[in-house]
Amino acid sequence: MSRLLRLHNTDDVAIALQPINANERIEFEGFSFTTLEDIDKGHKVALKPIAKGERVIKYGAPIGFALEDINPGAWVHTHCIKTTLHDELTYQYQPEFVTQAPEEPSPEVNIYRRANDEIGIRNEIWLIPTVGCVNGMIKQMKDEFLRNHGDLEIDGVHIFPHQFGCSQLGDDLETTKVLLQDMALHPNAGGALIVGLGCENNQLAAFKAGLGDIDESRIKFLISQHSDDEVEDGVALLEEIYSVVKHDKRETGKLSEVKFGLECGGSDGLSGITANPMLGYFSDYLIAQGGTTVLTEVPEMFGAETLLMSRCKDEETFNQLVSMVNNFKGYYKAHNQPIYENPSPGNKKGGISTLEDKSLGCTQKAGTSKVQAVLEYGERLSVAGLNLLNAPGNDPIATSALAAAGCHIVLFTTGRGTPYGGFVPTLKIATNSELANKKTRWIDFDAGVLVSGKSMPEVHQEFVDLLVEIVNGKPTCNEVNDIREVAIIGECMVELSGELFTAMQQNFGGDTMNTAIYLKKLAGERIDVCYFTAMGEDALSQAMIARWQDYQINCDFVLKDKQRHAGLYMIQTDQHGERSFQYWRNNSAAKHLVQQPKFYNIINKLTEFDAIYLSGISLAILPPDDCYALLNELTNLKRAGVKIIYDSNHRPSLWHSMQYCQDINKRMAQLADLALVTFDDEAMIWSCKDISACREWLHQLGVKELVIKDGGNGCQYSTLEQQNATHYPTNKINKVIDTTAAGDAFNAGFLSAWLQDQAIEKCAKQGNYIAGQVIQHYGAIVEITT
Repeated sequence: MSRLLRLHNTDDVAIALQPINANERIEFEGFSFTTLEDIDKGHKVALKPIAKGERVIKYGAPIGFALEDINPGAWVHTHCIKTTLHDELTYQYQPEFVTQAPEEPSPEVNIYRRANDEIGIRNEIWLIPTVGCVNGMIKQMKDEFLRNHGDLEIDGVHIFPHQFGCSQLGDDLETTKVLLQDMALHPNAGGALIVGLGCENNQLAAFKAGLGDIDESRIKFLISQHSDDEVEDGVALLEEIYSVVKHDKRETGKLSEVKFGLECGGSDGLSGITANPMLGYFSDYLIAQGGTTVLTEVPEMFGAETLLMSRCKDEETFNQLVSMVNNFKGYYKAHNQPIYENPSPGNKKGGISTLEDKSLGCTQKAGTSKVQAVLEYGERLSVAGLNLLNAPGNDPIATSALAAAGCHIVLFTTGRGTPYGGFVPTLKIATNSELANKKTRWIDFDAGVLVSGKSMPEVHQEFVDLLVEIVNGKPTCNEVNDIREVAIIGECMVELSGELFTAMQQNFGGDTMNTAIYLKKLAGERIDVCYFTAMGEDALSQAMIARWQDYQINCDFVLKDKQRHAGLYMIQTDQHGERSFQYWRNNSAAKHLVQQPKFYNIINKLTEFDAIYLSGISLAILPPDDCYALLNELTNLKRAGVKIIYDSNHRPSLWHSMQYCQDINKRMAQLADLALVTFDDEAMIWSCKDISACREWLHQLGVKELVIKDGGNGCQYSTLEQQNATHYPTNKINKVIDTTAAGDAFNAGFLSAWLQDQAIEKCAKQGNYIAGQVIQHYGAIVEITT
């Protein structure tokens, strides 16, 4: 395989297909030179002399001009070339049409046919807020609905939070409304629940009127301020929608009926050589069968726009494209921004030097077909063939615009990698095999094989085969990567055990850390487990953090305290096997977590998390003022839609008084969306005579979902609405060795399923099963099976 690739016979440069060292002798297509410096994969090397001021040619077109004399074998990049683009241009319609690909039979796929003759490739229910104020409420609606439906008969239930809908005026508000209306009407949604607040600019009555003639059994509306309990009412409406949508079935159709968005992000020097031309090949293939593709990211057309203009089907379409391009440039100028400030740092690192370099590669995705229509942002598709869509080069905005236009799926090429996905399946195509092999959870298809010997027709067929699977229901990586984030607040201490004044064994321990480790073991990459605490900067503290990271715990929120260190406890065992504990934590960093300078910075970041878990120990170790400050922040986080999960895990000696302990636990009961408590602990705190009395009291305080652990008897589950408990027994364990971490392990097992919207029966069974394994071994952290 050649180490270089020349894209056009007039090019001054070639692309390195693998790294090339300096001082290597190169013989390539009649050119002979010695490399003057290292050339990374995807970067350009000069094939012949290029004088200062001369245009540098790649793709058979100029990608910039030389800032200095460039010798053969030199690395050609941003240090020696600059864009030729400047200001707005005058264009003339000079059509040049390419003979289209021959029509081939379109592969059969299984799709949903909607009553309005549109088709969908997914049958989902979408919750769409008209304003960001209700984001937290729609999340609660979704979570509660899914808990009632452990085995969904549809493809999914999704929420789409945003921060818009109020404090917007004019075109800004109209754009938000139109995009959300497009979502509500999207055929991948079998049904939708539109949730408003009531006082926002984006009023629900006007929103509904703009939808036109709709099936009101599938699209329903809720104004939160008009409802006594918006979550309960929202769940009821979801049940009504679900009763209709679950009966939708797939029918046989053609791949050419599916509308595909074309996008790139994190491009590199191979984007215009592998993945983008592959999409262009596919686009021409699909359009020849009567299909539809859509290209967007207008700023990344700059420098290659004339190639697209020459393919406009008629002069009217050409004029629309000219307006779209020049209006975008005019917007930059009006805001005193450079028109051609592109590519990004990541693009440059991957080998792209100028905007022309990027754009000539970007537009490869559009193939050679005629441009049939030019769409404004928010406008929906009405014409088959190649469409151009007005949207910026920002990945989330461009993906949303493609989906809003009616694309069923977005084909997204990337050389640097990104896990992002929109509200329709977003299929990631790697431009290079290294990325595909490294990021298997992000990348769906490897186009890098095109520079490793595979032919375009061969790779195209493999790609079409994958698309058929995806359309038929196989999830893309971005659909699978519904990663949940939970922050766990607590203290982890140094543990000493063994005979006094001997070489005592060192370890670490803490109730919330035990839960964090077991939760990560069970959930893997499906849940990002982030530990929020404070530690010292001493060697012992840093070694502990390294151990946590070995367990894949996210330690980004572990704050460093120069003045303090980790707490310490020692375990002693008497002649009867009974264990006792001594603690040294007065100067522990975790005890002073709220006083850390960056504490409130982390709290602000927690608004993006799904849930926060903490225990009574997490609170009891704090000075009272700090404890109440943390409770106030948890209240704000709950209002923002973050789930609060609590285990009282009562340690009497840590509390200043029983009155203080009860006050804090009352506050936590009012905050808790889910309480995972132990009956013995609650009996000590509240003097409950039995489990029934404990359950009634905690629900009276406000706990929404309650699990009461009862040792070998298993657990009981109840809710504020349905206070009759369901009992989930555990298997009898014949030899119990160490119950120290039984509750922590149960909590992890329960949460692993609960955070992923599993049925409560599965949550409870998994909690019982994990706790049952742990108590058969010495120590808090043991190997478990799932």
